[in-house]
Amino acid sequence: MAWSDVKPQPLRIDQLRAHIFDMEFKWRPSFMVIHNTAAPSLAQWHRDPAKLPPEKRRPQRMQNLIGWYRDEQGWPSGPHAFVDDEFVWTFTPFNQKGTHSPSWNGTALGIELVGDYDKEDDDLGPGLSVKKNAIALFAILHERLGLDPNTIRLHREDPKTTHACPGKDLAQDKAAFIASVLEYMGHGGEHPDIPLPSDTTPIVPVPSPKTPEGVVSAPAGLTLRAAAGQSSAQLALLSKGQRLAVIGEAMNGATKWFRVWLRDAGGTAHRGWVAARYVDLI
Repeated sequence: MAWSDVKPQPLRIDQLRAHIFDMEFKWRPSFMVIHNTAAPSLAQWHRDPAKLPPEKRRPQRMQNLIGWYRDEQGWPSGPHAFVDDEFVWTFTPFNQKGTHSPSWNGTALGIELVGDYDKEDDDLGPGLSVKKNAIALFAILHERLGLDPNTIRLHREDPKTTHACPGKDLAQDKAAFIASVLEYMGHGGEHPDIPLPSDTTPIVPVPSPKTPEGVVSAPAGLTLRAAAGQSSAQLALLSKGQRLAVIGEAMNGATKWFRVWLRDAGGTAHRGWVAARYVDLI
């Protein structure tokens, strides 16, 4: 099988959103998988046995990884990205199937967090920086693709693998990792909370110039869902005329979905996905 078009790029989080949102996704993954490299560990990642200058060390590591997957393993592709404490290194393009987990290569994005999280700490120092970058990457991809973060899986959960990947530290943190991805999607990163006008009843906040506003047009109301798909969990039923702040969008097949933000009559904030055809932008 021909080797995939792998051209590693080091992207900072502020560059990552444009890179992902500019992509056309003809192949749409169903969920994402967390991996860790183990070897190299995060400490090894920063060392350079070849005594290269600092700016050439990690690019050379990426070329070494291409050699490992393509020449030694004979795989047609590799994981979709490697996340270190400074960059997200793109690998197999996000809009193509990768090779990373026996059961899920055709259905999932595979992301490698640099480090050995059986031994290294993901809550301190460089390990924490890796995890924060990974949370941002997962959040941006989930928003772009309309995926539900609750579907995130660990490599060790693949029934066809014997690996302990992604290490005990990350495995223990799975629930917190998912919560952080949801938090980032909701009002972290690019989506801060939008202040409510003082006379608000069950109406959404006044949107910023970059946040379009919409009104539910479906006569029988509209279901707010956890992800951009009809089979996703139902979060609430929104009444006709309900105002919404539209904070993102995604395509699922030929159907367009909006990610929206609103408050209910009691003041509780809700975020989720609605079918775009039933929302009139104003």
